[in-house]
Amino acid sequence: YIYIFCVSKLEQHWRDPDVEEVIEYLTHTSDVIKENAAAYLQHLCYNDDNIKSKTRSLNGIAYLVALLNHDKVEIQKNACGALRNLCYGKRNDENKIELKNRGGIPALIHLLRRTQYEDVRESVTAVLWNASSSPHLKGQILDEGLNVLVKNIIIPFSGWDADINRRLNPQGKFPPVFKNTTGILRNCSSADYEGRRKMRDCEGFIPSLLHAVNSSLQSLNEIDNKSIENCMCILRNLSYKLQEVVDRDYDQNYPVTTNTSSTWNMLPSQLNEKHKTTCMSSKQKKTKQLSEQTGNNIYAVMPPRQGRPVEMLWQADVIGTYVHLLRHSSNPDTLEATAGCIQNLTACYWKPSIDLRGEVRKARGLAELVDLLRVDECDSVVNASAIALRNLAIDQKNCDVLGGWAIKELAAILPEPTEQTTTRRRHSDETIASVLAALNEIIRNNDMNAKILFQERGFIKMKGIMNAKSNTYNSKVIKYTAHVLNTMYKHKTLHEFYKQNGYKENDFLNHRLLNSKSLTSSPQSTLHRPRGDMGQPTHFTNKGKQITRPQRSEEYRMQKMNQSVDSLSRTYGNGLVSSHFDPHADLYATVHKNRSQQVQPSTWNQLEQASASPDSWV
Repeated sequence: YIYIFCVSKLEQHWRDPDVEEVIEYLTHTSDVIKENAAAYLQHLCYNDDNIKSKTRSLNGIAYLVALLNHDKVEIQKNACGALRNLCYGKRNDENKIELKNRGGIPALIHLLRRTQYEDVRESVTAVLWNASSSPHLKGQILDEGLNVLVKNIIIPFSGWDADINRRLNPQGKFPPVFKNTTGILRNCSSADYEGRRKMRDCEGFIPSLLHAVNSSLQSLNEIDNKSIENCMCILRNLSYKLQEVVDRDYDQNYPVTTNTSSTWNMLPSQLNEKHKTTCMSSKQKKTKQLSEQTGNNIYAVMPPRQGRPVEMLWQADVIGTYVHLLRHSSNPDTLEATAGCIQNLTACYWKPSIDLRGEVRKARGLAELVDLLRVDECDSVVNASAIALRNLAIDQKNCDVLGGWAIKELAAILPEPTEQTTTRRRHSDETIASVLAALNEIIRNNDMNAKILFQERGFIKMKGIMNAKSNTYNSKVIKYTAHVLNTMYKHKTLHEFYKQNGYKENDFLNHRLLNSKSLTSSPQSTLHRPRGDMGQPTHFTNKGKQITRPQRSEEYRMQKMNQSVDSLSRTYGNGLVSSHFDPHADLYATVHKNRSQQVQPSTWNQLEQASASPDSWV
């Protein structure tokens, strides 16, 4: 390190240099001094935002970027170490922008491409991981480095190869450089449509991610590591608005049919009216016009084409992988991302979403998602699971299966009338709204489900929400609650049942809210449409904490298994039965991170062949 010898009339001693002197030494003619200055600056910047800001103002970032082109490996590593600290944290976005303005991104990618040293690669990717959290840098990182990151790091370390005979099985054990790189691309995957498009079309990227995740299922001891978490977050974000691969504006061209019309914004007197329609009513005319505008392709499935890796995202086999992760992982971020993958895959209007809703049921994924509703210590996991169930309940068979037992878990999440303060509630407003959306979809066309919701004290809890003091809940929760209460009363066969329990029409219907334009039944309303998310955590989330799900009794598990409406054993395109659909596996399982068991009975090669099976609906 650097020391300065001070001479004065009173004393002679060595002292540490200050920031200005250290930055000046970055341009010294001696390579040894440059190396030590970069290392010492890294030390000074550690957890000190004032030093980081001062370094930027003294042009230190520009000097460090220049050192990235140096031939000496130690100088490269020390410069990366200093830049990594300078770019760490949300409060240092100005440093990240300065790195971009000084040509730091191209310099880092160039160093990554030309270096042969693993520790230099690790240092470079650590800088890029910190820098990629800034929205101002995501686009440039993808433009400059996506192909380099995927070709040089993601593909080789994932074990995937285009030749199935050359694929390796890392069993979920990945080096730090792979963790860093997946962290970079995790941040960049949340950028925008163009970013998602580039990553979806990048050759070998999606197959490598899925291969890496599948490898972790062979050794469940590694299923909760950061690399797998990053992979699942990327897959979740790449599955967001997936129908845009065939129609970028599909979300504006949502299908409108007479079967999806709702009477939620009608008054009770209007519910009894029979509307006469001609062979071409106004709603049908609107549907015909929309069909002509979109070319009748809104439900079309793009056939597999060579060079389109994005199609692997909606293969039926991925559902088995995701359900297996839901069953065995104890990492809350991995669980949230995995539930988010299912949520996003089932959130569109095209045929893949329709088919995948059934695939989740056949894989017994409904049971795993319902199980996650009981994870009170991680609000984001409950939120993602609830919205995934809401999207899945659009399928009528799923709705029938969920009605008997999911309603109980969903209703249990709603706060009791005695818990109507934010300090006593277990979940955020966003999660409560998601639960209400799921309940609404499950009871919408099933009066028995509506009756079960009433019996599970759902009505009492929702009345507590409606009667709570102002500002206790946000407007979204209030509106959704009013909608669900209205849906419960829409079932005329239950009116006598409600009356016997002492409740009448005014207890269910809020006429002021029902007449509000904000409660429109348009499919543009998030309560009436499947919903996808990018997976932004809520403030209730406990990050970095493993979760534990209670073990269900054997009697309960067998009861729910017998309620399944589909055969659990399925044959895939190549005739192999995926190990993820083992009919003898527990429907519910206690989550432990350290597991010694292996996934049986398929071998790794069999799993690889199964994952390469053709699209089941093309």
